[in-house]
Parts: sequence; structure tokens; C-alpha cells
Amino acid sequence: ILGMVVLGGITGAFAQHSVTVKVDMNKYPGTVGKVYVSGDFNGWSGDANELSDADTDGVFEGTIMVTDSMDYKFTMNNWGIQENFNGGEACTKTKGGFTNRYLRVTKDTTLEVACWNACTDCSQVPDPTVVTFRVDMKEYTGSYTTVNLNGGFNGWCGGCNPMDDTDGDSIWEITLPLTQDSIEYKFTVD
Repeated sequence: ILGMVVLGGITGAFAQHSVTVKVDMNKYPGTVGKVYVSGDFNGWSGDANELSDADTDGVFEGTIMVTDSMDYKFTMNNWGIQENFNGGEACTKTKGGFTNRYLRVTKDTTLEVACWNACTDCSQVPDPTVVTFRVDMKEYTGSYTTVNLNGGFNGWCGGCNPMDDTDGDSIWEITLPLTQDSIEYKFTVD
């Protein structure tokens, strides 16, 4: 017995739409490297979708193809640096313990320029304040080679912000430009 099933009406269910993303790096507090958009549409690749700044105005952009929605974030230098959101921001969605930008896509779309690590344009993001963190490790009895600064500002990333003790006095320090008006942080070793 030979049977046949005809599936009708599903050809549009997986339609691809172009999405143009733009990120303003002018208020990024460090050195801007290669900027990428990474997300579920490219397997979270750190270097598959590099954005360009053809007119050197500090706004990087690129176009990607998306089926119906996208979880994504802007990254630099093949995941060397990434945006870090706390959760609850207007442009984000938290899923599986990760908070990323989220967009539902129903047609070809060009997004408004977003500031790095913000859901708004940079005119609504405060200028960074330079803060120096210091910790005296003289009384610490454990062994270590590196002291790090971790907090919500860097996604509690572990080794993203290693501190220095260049003069060998056991007082470790790091200076960072921060845009938040308050932060949670800890000093960690190795």
C-alpha cells in the first residue's frame, strides 16, 4: 500500500527576513576592537558577523538573515568582550540563565542605533566615570597569582578585569570607566 501526504501552506513558516543592526560605540569606555553581532542565528559565533563602520562615525552596522526571532548581543574581538545585561531591560530576554537582546522578526527590519550595553541611543546613556579600585592583600594567607575585579558591570566574568600590583606592595588596583551610578563587585583571586 502506497500512501502520500500533502503538506500545504507551510512554505512561509520558515521565511527569512533581513535585519540590519546598528551599535554606537562612541561611549564604550575602552579601546574599540572588531565589533560583531553574535546570536542564535549564527550559533553564537564570535566572528561570523562582523559589523562595519564605513564612515568612521563610531556606529557599527551589519545585516543578518533571521527566521522569526533572534536572541543576540554585540561582542568584540571574538568574544573577548561582550555586552552584559542585568535582566529586565526593555530590549532583553532572560532564558536559561543568560540575558541577551531579543527581537521578534516578522518582516525585513532596520533597527534604530543602540548604544553598547544599553537599550537606548547613546544620548540617554551617561558619560563614564573613571573609578580606581584597590585591595590590600597583605593579610590574605592563601596562595594566588592574580587578583581580579568582578561585578555586574562585567557579567561576573572571572578574569575579565585583572588587577595590577606593579610596585609589589601587595596593594592591587585597577582603574575602569563605568557608566552605572552604583555597582555590585567583589575581589577574587585566580
